[in-house]
Amino acid sequence: MIKVIVNRNEITVSAAAERALLVLKRNDFAAMRSDFMEGSPRWSKFTLPADSATLEKLGVREVWRKWAKNERELKFFREHPRCKTGIFGDERRINAILKRIAEKRENKS
Repeated sequence: MIKVIVNRNEITVSAAAERALLVLKRNDFAAMRSDFMEGSPRWSKFTLPADSATLEKLGVREVWRKWAKNERELKFFREHPRCKTGIFGDERRINAILKRIAEKRENKS
């Protein structure tokens, strides 16, 4: 667990949540729910936090296909026609959180 301050708010980021943010960044801040599964199919673990308040602090939200509004969400669902939900992230917030985590690790070394 790493505590970082973004916009004067302290956020506690677990290792699994950090990996989830990296997955979102790698997928251009829009990914399928299945991209956040780790481990073998029998013992898989979902890396995103289940708490909606924590997801909001991290700048992550889950959108169902029928509630897609903006162009980015609509484009994602056009590219993935069988996907029912998409995980979308706020690019600026996620980059800020990952930058603060990297700074903390550099200062620690």
